[in-house]
Amino acid sequence: MKIMLPIIGELNFFDLSVPGTHDSLTYDLSEIFADRANDIPLNYSFFFHTYLSQYFGGYAKKQAVTQTLNIKQQLDNGVRWLDLRAVLSRDSPYSFTQSWYGLHFMQTNDKLLDLAWEIRDWMNNHDQEIVILQLTYHGEQCYSENDYPGITTAQKREFWNDFIEIFQDIAYNSENYSPLNEMSINNLIDADIRTVIYVSDYEQFTDNSPYAINGCQVEQFGNSDIYNQQESYEYEINFFENYHTIKSQKKQNNIYTVKSMATSGMAETMIYSFLDNFLPESFSNLILWQKYNCVLNFQIPANQFCPEILLDLGQWTNYYKQLTLDIALQNNYSLPNAVFVDQIDHEGTMRTGINTGAINYNQQQNEQNARYSFSAAIIKANWNQYCLSNALTAQQQFNCQIIQNYFQISFDKYPVYTFNNVQYGRLIDWPQQLN
Repeated sequence: MKIMLPIIGELNFFDLSVPGTHDSLTYDLSEIFADRANDIPLNYSFFFHTYLSQYFGGYAKKQAVTQTLNIKQQLDNGVRWLDLRAVLSRDSPYSFTQSWYGLHFMQTNDKLLDLAWEIRDWMNNHDQEIVILQLTYHGEQCYSENDYPGITTAQKREFWNDFIEIFQDIAYNSENYSPLNEMSINNLIDADIRTVIYVSDYEQFTDNSPYAINGCQVEQFGNSDIYNQQESYEYEINFFENYHTIKSQKKQNNIYTVKSMATSGMAETMIYSFLDNFLPESFSNLILWQKYNCVLNFQIPANQFCPEILLDLGQWTNYYKQLTLDIALQNNYSLPNAVFVDQIDHEGTMRTGINTGAINYNQQQNEQNARYSFSAAIIKANWNQYCLSNALTAQQQFNCQIIQNYFQISFDKYPVYTFNNVQYGRLIDWPQQLN
């Protein structure tokens, strides 16, 4: 954000778009199922945590990791919106003590407050950066009756008091400052407001703290999963093309808009992965049948791929999301306040290739290591809004040229890269707009 200040400083908080990460803390997941794990009944999660972690925790972790860069690395690579998911869980399967951890079915190795301190430490060294934090149980921005099962209001507020102590002196305070739709980026930085915190289950969790904003003030747009990629492709282009009208309306009501470009796992992929990992070879016919069943759920021509881990699914999704993001940039379409993806990588890229492990960063783009300039794409969207929409002074034109040179270097190195590999569901020249 600092490098952009000469052109975004006068923009309103709600005029700005920032890069985000989906399930930002999953790089730190342990092999322990969380007490109160998302998506399953409370008594099941207790059983998983206590008795199954040692047997299936390593496998289950692979079904939950969406990021491999740590939180400071994500911030170093341009991320300014973080998806923090919280759960109160026993410290180990046989422990009598419990603490708050990051969550994505599994609990993180580090306690959530320790991870929050890492964010704060990074911000201490970057005093002109603004980071938006979204704190939820499982991504539900507004209150849900399923938020924080089995956790008392007192326990939530005790954690919140510890959490906000880390950020209080740099957090937006609704009692002391104007509404965010009346504040520019320069206003925020001049007031040393460098984090804005949205919290779900706001009243019970924060006791109506002025240092938090009700998560109901966040509106998330989805419909970007990969299962029906043709439909998602057309929806995303139409969404970005018409988003400018939505953005202005939401700004009037102090609604922060977020676009998910990520995909969640589905039962068919998990069943196939489980069978392939745990059944003996004598069950090969059953395994192949389930793979076939899985492949059919991805409506991609000639596809032969069923991802066995969540990183595979995330990078596969990124492969097709780069197309619509690039179309939005080429046509000067508006983007929401935050756009989030899986598998952010170094140099502000998102991975789109078929290798989810270590890659050779010194090689040219290829099927294994392909990446797209994600952070630069969001920077360019802001640049388009300011530098292409105004009658600029000579100084403003100079500032715009400096920023353009910065993001163009990234685009030259990591443009849209496509290839044909039906074994991994990647195609060139598909999908296409049908109307």
